Amino acid sequence: MMRYKIIISLLLLLTVLSAKAIEPSKIVVAIIDTGIDTTNTYINNSFLRDKVGNIAGWNFLGDADNSINPISIGKESFRIMQSLHAKYSLVDSTMVLSKDEQEEYEEYLFFRRVSGIDIYESFAELLKYNYKAFNYMDSVIISQEWPRDMKISDLEKIDYSMIPDSMEVPLSQVMTECTKAYYAGKTTWDLAYDSTKEEYLLSVERLATLGKPETNPRFEIGDDPNNFDNLDYGNSNVMAEPFEHATFVASIIASTHSEAKGVNPNAKILPIRVASNGEAFDKDLYAAILYGVDKGSQIIVIPQAKEYSSYGAKLTEALTYAAKKDVLVVLAAGDKGRDVATEQAVPNIVVDGTPLNNVIRVGALGENGERFTKSNYGAVDVFFKGENISVANADGSISHLTGTDAASASVAGAASVLRSAFPKMSAAEIIELIIELDGDLFNLQSVIDSI
Repeated sequence: MMRYKIIISLLLLLTVLSAKAIEPSKIVVAIIDTGIDTTNTYINNSFLRDKVGNIAGWNFLGDADNSINPISIGKESFRIMQSLHAKYSLVDSTMVLSKDEQEEYEEYLFFRRVSGIDIYESFAELLKYNYKAFNYMDSVIISQEWPRDMKISDLEKIDYSMIPDSMEVPLSQVMTECTKAYYAGKTTWDLAYDSTKEEYLLSVERLATLGKPETNPRFEIGDDPNNFDNLDYGNSNVMAEPFEHATFVASIIASTHSEAKGVNPNAKILPIRVASNGEAFDKDLYAAILYGVDKGSQIIVIPQAKEYSSYGAKLTEALTYAAKKDVLVVLAAGDKGRDVATEQAVPNIVVDGTPLNNVIRVGALGENGERFTKSNYGAVDVFFKGENISVANADGSISHLTGTDAASASVAGAASVLRSAFPKMSAAEIIELIIELDGDLFNLQSVIDSI
């Protein structure tokens, strides 16, 4: 019943607006995500610009002179494990730990398991084994005066009669890896060898960083991600790579492509870069939310969910700041297929026992109208279509985005349409309407089209 009351009231209000010929207002949507392709003509005209025509926005994942813009920063689970590794990696018994340390140690074990360190260490041992076997085979090839760029298919021509039986298993592993290399396009021995060597050395490099959080590329930009007092960092390069994800999100919101038209091509996009490959640091998300609010965004969308948080209270603080300014925040629920309790969701939107009414968390529907299998559920306010959503590439071709990121982009677009048509409606009222629409964008569009 409530749904129909809202739709009827909306239709009446739209009739009044239409009669008075009131122009819908421009709505600024801040996308807090990866870099974004500013050359994409299907979203280029939607960017918010300054007085001289430059694209507004900020890159919190880069240094001041734009010489360092990390393309990979890892996951929060690994970063939490890193912060505890030096202290607890050699602990044999909890008997030597205080009560507080025992709890922290259990946290370390949890994040060590979640981040897959034990599995990776086993994998690194395999890479080491492979590399030693490849080195032995390489010495055989050289000693028999075969060219190192010999074809993998010619390895059978090598004289194996002088090779000890103890090397039978290692060389069998070499042949298995060479077969993989061959089908990956590395058809000669030297290419297969170099690939194996690179994988091994990379594993050595990665394991050497355990217990050293400062080795994360995020620290290279000259800012301490644990110091929330300083928010004066970053650069204006909003196109820093990778930029595909935010470009797709912007396309869903505002694309003008005829085959991948955005929900609201009239929306203005404010790009804010905090992510690359991996999960955003809490400080960067915090700074980005405040930036988006202070730059006049009426809507903020954070399309990439985090599973864990090191500074959850600061993220809630930022969302509270947005609430005071009546900025509507759209959060992707995440794509782990899990039942996530409210207190476990990142960021937490509950303040003093009451959920913030300016925040909506979005799950994804599949093409069949049911919950998309990988979409999280539980702490979700609404589910929108999120499977195979068409997006526009810079060259005019069409790609597809699937997940709660796509669904949250659709909701952000829908919210921008409603805020444009009804600028006096609060974020809470817009969210209530979207929830009442229950994932039906067609219903929303039919209402908006009546203006």
